[in-house]
Amino acid sequence: MTAFLPLAGCLAGGVGPGSCHASAYSRYIGQPASSMIAVGAEGPVRFLRPNQPMTMDLEPTRLNVHIGEDGIIKRMTCG
Repeated sequence: MTAFLPLAGCLAGGVGPGSCHASAYSRYIGQPASSMIAVGAEGPVRFLRPNQPMTMDLEPTRLNVHIGEDGIIKRMTCG
């Protein structure tokens, strides 16, 4: 169980070392996904739509932008 504790900051959108800094982009939640296109994120960015297949590899510096059916950003996570 303790093996997952170092990842807790990433999953919660933390800002620690190895994090994607998801909380820094929280102002985009509720905005159209197109508003994120020109944003210069510090690491890789992955846009995820409902029912879209995705890899299950963990990349703590990758920002996952979760988009609803309506094209609006619903949440952001690291991974």
